[in-house]
Amino acid sequence: MTSTFLLLESLALMTSLNLGVRLLPFTVVRRGLDRWAGCSRRNTEDMVDQIAWAVRAIGRRMPGATCLLEALVAHCMLRRFGYVPALRIGVRRGASMSIDAHAWVECGGAIVIGTIPGLTEYAVLSP
Repeated sequence: MTSTFLLLESLALMTSLNLGVRLLPFTVVRRGLDRWAGCSRRNTEDMVDQIAWAVRAIGRRMPGATCLLEALVAHCMLRRFGYVPALRIGVRRGASMSIDAHAWVECGGAIVIGTIPGLTEYAVLSP
């Protein structure tokens, strides 16, 4: 699998999601992602690191990209390649009683996308 293809798929998904999460209910966006992820692409290579690299590369360059967008894209792409990732959304109490939220993806017991300092302070929301 070429890096270019992964970058293009990541770009297409992140662009679509960036618009979708602003205009559509989240349940509609998730159903669309589930349909896209269902179009499996089996590969014999270990693609986890390559997918994470592509998602982070596009996320750094896309205006408005958030941890949620990156996590949704990585989750979808990993599923398409036959992995069983877990999308995590967590919250913690921030400064001056505000609430901070963060999204990340785990696969095979490791964090693939969304590693940040203090991640253990976030309480994971149930699906």
